[in-house]
This record gives sequence, C-alpha cells and structure tokens, in this order.
Amino acid sequence: MVYGIFTSGFNKTISLESEAHETLPKETFKEMESGQSNNARELLTRVELDVACSSEKVQNLEIFFIHVAARAGEYEDFATRKEDILEDSVEKALEFDILSGILDSEMGELDRFTASLQEEITDLREKKLFEDTKTEEMHELEEALKQLRVQVTDMRMQSAKFQNTLSYGGQDIRNGLDAETIESPFSPMSGGIRKAHTPEQQMHVLRMLEKSLKRDLDLESKLTVTRHNEEELKQRLHDVEEENSIMETMARALLQRSFEAENLVSVLSGVSKELIGKIQLLNFNLNSSLCRETDLRSKLQGTQIKLSEDEGTLLKLTTRCQKLENLLLLQVKESEAKVQDSEEKFNLANSDAQSLREKASSLEGRLRQSETQWQQALASVEASHERETLLSSSLIDMENVIQNLKAKVIYMENRAENAELQCSLLMDNNSELNEELKLLRGTVESLQASLVRTENDKAKAAKDVNFRAKLINDLIMKLATERECLQKQIFSLMEENRLLGEYSSDEASGLMSHYGNKQAIEYVPEKDNGDIKANLTNPVDLESEPTLGHMYLETQVETSVKSVASCVSMEGPTVSGSDGHGLGAEEVVDMDSSSQFETVVTIEAGQLKAKYVFGAIAISLISVLIVYIFQQEHCPF
Repeated sequence: MVYGIFTSGFNKTISLESEAHETLPKETFKEMESGQSNNARELLTRVELDVACSSEKVQNLEIFFIHVAARAGEYEDFATRKEDILEDSVEKALEFDILSGILDSEMGELDRFTASLQEEITDLREKKLFEDTKTEEMHELEEALKQLRVQVTDMRMQSAKFQNTLSYGGQDIRNGLDAETIESPFSPMSGGIRKAHTPEQQMHVLRMLEKSLKRDLDLESKLTVTRHNEEELKQRLHDVEEENSIMETMARALLQRSFEAENLVSVLSGVSKELIGKIQLLNFNLNSSLCRETDLRSKLQGTQIKLSEDEGTLLKLTTRCQKLENLLLLQVKESEAKVQDSEEKFNLANSDAQSLREKASSLEGRLRQSETQWQQALASVEASHERETLLSSSLIDMENVIQNLKAKVIYMENRAENAELQCSLLMDNNSELNEELKLLRGTVESLQASLVRTENDKAKAAKDVNFRAKLINDLIMKLATERECLQKQIFSLMEENRLLGEYSSDEASGLMSHYGNKQAIEYVPEKDNGDIKANLTNPVDLESEPTLGHMYLETQVETSVKSVASCVSMEGPTVSGSDGHGLGAEEVVDMDSSSQFETVVTIEAGQLKAKYVFGAIAISLISVLIVYIFQQEHCPF
C-alpha cells in the first residue's frame, strides 16, 4: 500500500512536471528570433524557470532512485536466499521491474528535456541579443544543465545495474522453479502423480498447495478490487465528462460575460476619457489659480516692501521737518533781531528828524536827504513786513505739520500707554494667579495633611471600634454564660420553691393551732427568702469582675428578691387572718400562696430574661453611638 501510494503520488508529480515542460512551445523560440530584446529576456526567464523545474525533478528522481535502490537490495537478498524461492517472487520481480522501468522512462524524458534546453541556450547565444550580465547568467545556466545531465547519466548507469540484477535474479528464480518442478511429486512432466518418499516432503507439498490456493484467492480478490476500481474509474470518467460539459457551458457563459465586460470597458473607457478631459481642465484651472495666487503673493510682497519704504520716507520726512522747524526758529529769531535793529534805526531817524527840524532852517538840504532815506527805510520796513507775513504763513504751515505729527505721536503714546496698562494688568493678574496658586498649594497641602490625619484617625477609630466590638462580644458571651447560670439558679429555686410549698402544706395540715400555723407560715417565707438570697448570691460570683453587665444583673437579682419577699409578706396576713375557717380552708390558702409564689418566681424569671436582652441591646447601641460621636469629632470630613 505504501509503495502504491508513493508511486502514484510520485508519478502524478512527475507527469505534471513533464506536461508543464512539454506544454512550453518550442516553435516560439523560432518565431521570436526576429523579436526585440524584451522577447529575448522573456525567453531567458522561461529558460531559467525550466532549469529550476528540471533541478526539482532531478531531486525527486534522486528520492525515487533511493527507493528503487532499497527495493533492489531487498530483491538481491531475496535472490541470494534459496529458501522459499516461490514465495512473493513474482510480486517482488514485477515491483522492481516496474519501478526500474518508471525510473528509466523518467530519466530519458529528463535527458531529452535538458538537451532541448541546451539547444535553446545555444540558439539564444548565437542571436547575441544580451548584455554582459545576461551572458554570465547564460554561462551559469549552461553549467547547471551540465551538472544535471551528469547526475542523470550517473542515475541511468546505476539503473542499468539494476536491470542486470533483475535479469540475474530472474534466471535464478527460473532455475529454482525448474528444479522444484523436477523434484516436485506433482510435476506434469512425470506423466502422473508420484508418491512422496517421506512425510516431510508431503507436508512441504501440502504447504505449497495451500500457499498457491491462498495466492489464487488473493488474485481473485485483487481482480474483484480491480474491476471495482475500473467501474469507479468509469464512473469518475463519466462524472469528469459531465463536469467538462458543465465547464464548457460555464466557459461559454464566461465568454459572453467577458464580451459584455469588453463592451462595458469600451464604454467606461470613453467615460473615463471624458472624465480625464474634465480633470485636465480642472488641473489647468488649478494651475491658473495657482499662478494668480503666486502673482498676488508677489504683489503683496511688493506692497509690503513699498510700505516699508514709505515708512522709511516718513521717518526721513519727520527728521527733515524737525530740521526745518529748527531752521525756521533760527530765521524767526534772526528776523526779530533785524526788526529790533530797524526799530532802533527808526528811533535814531526820528531823533535825527527832530534834530533836523530844530535845525530846519540850517539844514533843509539834509532834511530832503533824510526824507529820502526815511522813505527808503519805510520801503525796507514794508519789505520786512512782507517777509514777516511770508514767514508767518510758512510757520503756520509748519505748525500744522507739527500738530499732525504731534497727533500721531500722541496716538502712538496712547497705544504705548494702553500696552503698558495691559502689561501691568497682566502682571497683576499673574501675581494674583501666583498668589492663588500658592493658596491652592497651601490648601492642597493642608488637605493632604488632613487626609493623612483623617486616615490615621480612621485607623485609630477602626482599632477602637474593633477593640470595643471585642469587648462587647466578650460582654455578650459573659452575659450569655451568666444568663445560663441564672436560668440554672431559677430552675433550682423553682424546685426549692416547689419543695417548700409541699413542706408548708404538710406543716399546715399537721398543726392545729393558730399560733403554730402562724409560726409555720412565718417560718416558711423567712426560710424561703434566705434560701433565695443564698441561691442567688452564692452560685455566681457577681463581684469577681466589676462590669456593667454584672452590676445590671445584681440590681435585677435584688429587685427580684425584694418582689419575692413582698409577695410572701403579703400572703402571710391573709393566711393568719383566717381563724374562723376550718382546716380545709387553711390548706387551700397555703396551696394558693405556694402557687402564687411559683407564678411570681416564673414571672420574675421571664422579666429577667427580657431585661437581659434589652440591656444587652442598650449596651451595644451605647457603644455604637460612642464610636460614631468619636468619629464625628475626630473626622470632620
């Protein structure tokens, strides 16, 4: 089975590889001789792939060769042994023969394929369409093919040795068969059935017959299996033919779809071309908008440069205006000095005129000259006045310019002041924020400290609560134990009370006189009271641990004792006051008193039990309230 699976799988792989290699068209190399370098490169890549496939096939053949060699070794061992020469001899020989034949055929196909590859490589080299690197690759391919062919030749030589061993082994098997037929008692050449000489030979013959029958049965089963396999193969062939027909219909449908797809592709290609045209227009518009954007940006940069230049010119003009103001001020000062000089001269002329008027008689000619000089001075004064008007107009213009500049300066100063105010506000805000940060940090630190304190207080409170809970649990346990003891005492008291009642009834029936009855009745409660006190105080040591539970229990016991004593004292007069009655009435009274005493004791026991429960609850509530108040005082958060 393993051999069949291995050979079938190996034959499938080899057949697929051989078909893949044989399907490559050899005529394509002849048709592409006149092609370009791209076709030559494709051919070279195909040759490389073929070489790689052939190398893989050689590796598979080496594995198969190892398997055949193992079978050959088994066959040689079988041939060298002379024992049981007919057992599985035919199967071994057929198996080895089939394997060696398959190996020879595959090696022959591989040899032919490598030869065709060698021819293709030589054709490509003769065409001289490749560069130096490609020629080196072709040399490497040739060397790889040579190595493959050497491996194939070695395997073919060894397979020839396998054929020799097969022929030698077959001759030995034939000789053994002839010898057996000669020696066998049932040989047809003897002409009849000979009797065996020994029982061992008879047993051997029987065994051989059994083996032959088994082989016949095996062959029949194999024939049935092969027929069943043939039927299955026929069914599979029929299924494959149906699948082929289905595939043909599907291929036709696919061809129709491909034709429709081609039509759609043509339509979509037209649409895509239109879209491409639109996209190109959009790209052109985008490029134009980008160009405009660059132009606008360049203009903006130019305007910014011009603005900077204008600002520089403004600064220069301001400096020039300042210089002109200074010059005008100097000129005004000089003109004022000149006016003062002219006034002084005018005063001097007036003084001269007065002197001339005084000397008019003697100096008329000089007066005329002085008048002419005076007229000239007036003309010069008028000219000076005109100059002053011109200077005043220019001064007014300069003052306007100065006022404009001062307004600009005031605006800039206002902006600077606003900026300083904003800076001061920001500084104040920053300082306030820093102070708030400091305060917040302080509060955070205080909160952290308070948290630590609260955690510590919580831990302490938890410890206190745990300690107090333990104390409360201990108190409850002690109270439970004391309650059990009290219950035991109460039961003992009830027994004693019952016994005392019986005793008092017996005493009352035995005594006939009133004084004796009174003494007996008075004696019984005293004894009862003393017994109750003794029983209540002696069994439990309440003063051993001075706790709240013990104090509470002591008070409860004292109240119960007092109530019992009062009940007994109240019953005494009622019994003593019954003189006129007979003995039966006294007995009834005594029985009633004993029953009342029993009821009083039982009621006090029940009250004691309820009071114990309420006392324990009150103690637990008080402890919880103390813990809560302690937590509220120490944990304000």
